[in-house]
Amino acid sequence: MIYCNVGKNVCYYTLFYCVVGLILYIEEKDVTSWFNAASDNDDAAHDKVSVSRKSATSVDVTFSSGFTLAIGVKAQQLDITVGAPSEFKNLTQGLMGIFNGDSSDDLTPASGRVALNSNGSSERDIFSQFGETWRIERADSIFKYIDDTTFETFDRKDFEPLFLQEVLNKMTDEEKKKVDEKCKGNNECIFDYAITGKEDAADASLDTSAKNTKEAETLANSSPLIAVSSVLNATIDKEVTLHVTTSDKDGDDVTLSLQSELPVGATFDAKSGTFKWTPRSLEPVNIS
Repeated sequence: MIYCNVGKNVCYYTLFYCVVGLILYIEEKDVTSWFNAASDNDDAAHDKVSVSRKSATSVDVTFSSGFTLAIGVKAQQLDITVGAPSEFKNLTQGLMGIFNGDSSDDLTPASGRVALNSNGSSERDIFSQFGETWRIERADSIFKYIDDTTFETFDRKDFEPLFLQEVLNKMTDEEKKKVDEKCKGNNECIFDYAITGKEDAADASLDTSAKNTKEAETLANSSPLIAVSSVLNATIDKEVTLHVTTSDKDGDDVTLSLQSELPVGATFDAKSGTFKWTPRSLEPVNIS
């Protein structure tokens, strides 16, 4: 089940029992019927959130705050990718870490004490000294509970996850080789494959990891700078020239193109960024 609480501009979700589809709520309204009837890429706008169906098992959510969620079901697992606008840097905390580009403080416990060293701490230490510190109480829960479930249904204080290194230590060399060949060093894939033994779970992890890497690269990429004169003085039947210059601090190639048609008497060289025009009348034109 996915539950979006837009009152605080955040989305909250729980893993649902049916692993072949989504149950979708916006605030207290069940919009699952819309989701199931919609076509891929159909959108639905609500007060402070918009939802876009991407497939029968995936949905994108965009909040007015700028936060985004990409949620999907793959290999009987809930896959969630979070996007945060830059103005929220250093304003986040919790299990997903601090949004500041510095991974060294991501394992900061709820107390705010010094973060655990991700390289020097065992998975058991991370679970007990970091993960468990973010356990919430019933009064703090804003999840939605259905089908006779309650907060206590999921508040299992005796729960202990499987730890990857301990699982790997119990595997044979042949099993480890199979995992390495499949996952090629991707930790998320290694974990899911080693724990479940299912190739589709490993494939789903690889796909998600590739998507996250691509999104991170896109977010880190700087927009190109385009310089052009804001005013162009022209005279009827006389050619006027305008130069468009571009630069990109990442060193990426910038390709110019026009979205609109050129007016009569105009030419544009995308390679040099040169626009030439001989106006034939006083009729206004719009070029983009």
